[in-house]
Amino acid sequence: MSLTSANRDLALLHPAMRERVGRLMVDIAAANLPLRVFEAWRSPERQRHLYAQGRTRPGRKVTFAEAWESYHQYGLAVDVVGFVDGAWTWDLPDSVWRRMHDLGAAHGLERLGFETPHLQLADLKIGDLMDGDWPDGSDPSWRNNMAAVIDRWDGQPSAPPMVGGELERPAIGTQIDGGLDWSRTQGVGSGDWHSFFGGQQWRYDDQGIYLRTGPNRPIRSPGTHYLPNHSRSLWATDLQGVLGA
Repeated sequence: MSLTSANRDLALLHPAMRERVGRLMVDIAAANLPLRVFEAWRSPERQRHLYAQGRTRPGRKVTFAEAWESYHQYGLAVDVVGFVDGAWTWDLPDSVWRRMHDLGAAHGLERLGFETPHLQLADLKIGDLMDGDWPDGSDPSWRNNMAAVIDRWDGQPSAPPMVGGELERPAIGTQIDGGLDWSRTQGVGSGDWHSFFGGQQWRYDDQGIYLRTGPNRPIRSPGTHYLPNHSRSLWATDLQGVLGA
């Protein structure tokens, strides 16, 4: 994960955005506009880094959005920038930007008045996105990335709940040195973890009880006392078993 490099992988965009951007770029090429996607999905860590510029870091301000306050974090925005003679440029005639905005609007993408290259999926509200209310039609490429990012985030504001992404529960991952290969299991949002037990956060699902030993290496209990109708004392028994493993 880079704080200083723009991610241009369109596979990390939400499918609703990815499809529109694809059609937009076809139109841009047909109109012979010297534009390319400069940045697509952006991590909350990078958003926080950019927000600090001109505030707690040297430089001019480049964004008004903190982490999770930009559509970029949800794969619902792109920055389309000039590419001339093999180099990126923001110095283009107003007519080029206006044409790009018009083409974007034809595909359901709206501009931001204070960020000329920015296009985002129209008719959404950032407050809804921060609450986990996301567009329908997710796919594994977008969903898995979002789940992993939400799970690792420990900053402010809090990560949104992973409730609007049509999550599908994959098979339990591979056991490695007594731990679970979390990259092969469902991502878990920070809000899914319960209060600390024995110094570690824990949660349960229909496969067992998990202790959070790190962002990528939780431990799953071998016990069966994980269903909601079982008492907390039985859950504790499983947790103690994992802590002692």
